[in-house]
Amino acid sequence: MSKENRRILEFMDDTFKGWLCRESITHNELYQFLHTIKELSEKEKLYAISTALSDMIETFHSHERTLWSKREWQQYTSSIISLVDKVKVTNVLDLLDSDGTELSKEDFILLVDDDVTFVTLAKQLLENEGFLVIVAPNGKRALEMIYDFKPSLILIDIHLPDIDGFTILQNIVVKARKSYIPIALISAADNKANRLMAYQLGAIDFIPKPIDQDLFIANVYNRLAHRKEVEKYVITDELTGLYNRKYMNTQIIHYFNLFRKDRGMYSIILLDLDHFKFVNDTYGHIVGDEVLREFASLAQSIKREQDIICRYGGEEFVILLPNTTREQTKAQMAKLQEALKQKDFLANDTRFQVTFSAGISVISSNNLHIEKLLDEADKALYFAKNAGRNQVAFYNQSLQTSNHVLRLTIVIVEDSYLIRKVLMKYLSKWNSNKNLEINFIEFNNGVTFLASEWYKPTEKYVILLDGIMPEMDGLEVLVNVRENYPRDNILISMLTGRKGEEHILNALRNGADDYIVKPFDTEEVFERILRLIKRVFV
Repeated sequence: MSKENRRILEFMDDTFKGWLCRESITHNELYQFLHTIKELSEKEKLYAISTALSDMIETFHSHERTLWSKREWQQYTSSIISLVDKVKVTNVLDLLDSDGTELSKEDFILLVDDDVTFVTLAKQLLENEGFLVIVAPNGKRALEMIYDFKPSLILIDIHLPDIDGFTILQNIVVKARKSYIPIALISAADNKANRLMAYQLGAIDFIPKPIDQDLFIANVYNRLAHRKEVEKYVITDELTGLYNRKYMNTQIIHYFNLFRKDRGMYSIILLDLDHFKFVNDTYGHIVGDEVLREFASLAQSIKREQDIICRYGGEEFVILLPNTTREQTKAQMAKLQEALKQKDFLANDTRFQVTFSAGISVISSNNLHIEKLLDEADKALYFAKNAGRNQVAFYNQSLQTSNHVLRLTIVIVEDSYLIRKVLMKYLSKWNSNKNLEINFIEFNNGVTFLASEWYKPTEKYVILLDGIMPEMDGLEVLVNVRENYPRDNILISMLTGRKGEEHILNALRNGADDYIVKPFDTEEVFERILRLIKRVFV
């Protein structure tokens, strides 16, 4: 955001703050305010705003009053706020899929370091490349994050205030290897002994401080690319390119854990190509393999982003559907059936078609075991085949089928009237996503926030917390929340205008998940919220 653009916003914010302390303002004050914003907008070539304000000014004197009450001027200026934030934020909602599907995943880097100067530099470099970076300022917080957030890359400084980097490495190296997570140690103490210890304990790299920025970024890209290749090889079926049973098992266990937390609706579909033995016997196994590959490609092309397709074995496939109702599951299967109906396979100049049957089981408290869940799906598949094939059956027709959505509450604790209104205006549009139900609460100070009944154990929260507020400092609010509420369903991002490194470090030490330094671009705030939601809650 340009300095002049920021000047407009600061002028509006300062004006609103002053007006909020009064019961009413004069007609002339509001008129002069409109003129000032119009002139600043014209100077900045924000013609959409200046044109709209010209129209407002022309009709302004039709409002026959000498005083404007607080409710009246707030309602009248809401249209101006809307114009300003439309200019600032135009593409934020595109980060959500238009059809309401799950937010896409991306690489997540955990940086374990209490050196705020280095953290600030490294975080900026990595986020400029599009990576999501979350900082742990000490070893204790790092160990929590590693087990909770599942990073794609871990960067650990050797010298930390509580646990040294070597000890952290020893504690996590086995888990990291199983998950193919590369670990690099970082230190200003670049000597042979430290390098040798790092490699002996299992680190992939040793990065000396101060970093060479180009080499640092290249190293990160290299390690993440290598990790993806290893993952792909280990969890992919060679014939079809789909995920294999190993990955399917880990994902089902992940869904079990999610179900225990949110009691959501997670379905497993066991799908079998009908009369596939006839295809192999009639056209040969080479043709049979081609049918499997083409079916896999077709299923991949029409699945939703969050759905996972695995080859179970032979002509059997498993489709995992997270956060999907019975009706949505039926719709997805009908879509696949129709696509397959339009597909002709070719063998020796002969065209033929293939159908499938499918059995569906939904995770519940009675089947939290892979074999049990698959057995239910297999019984439903058997029923579908006996019903004439080319059918889809649920294991238990009386199973609860209520919609499951991720319920998320965004809490804005900020004393700036303008910032609150801008955030509320655009964040409210997220409710167009069918799988994401978002509620909003706003507070102009920390005391009111903590005194309110804002928390419900069944919901997830993102708190945007201003660092400097009257009556109670944002850091005090942060400490109170972390001491009195569970951490696993509350994310906190500090909005701080403080320039000192110690303030940022204190926030991270006391449980903040992220921080955004003021003045900030509203789009940046939105993107950061989305990234945190994607990584932790979705």
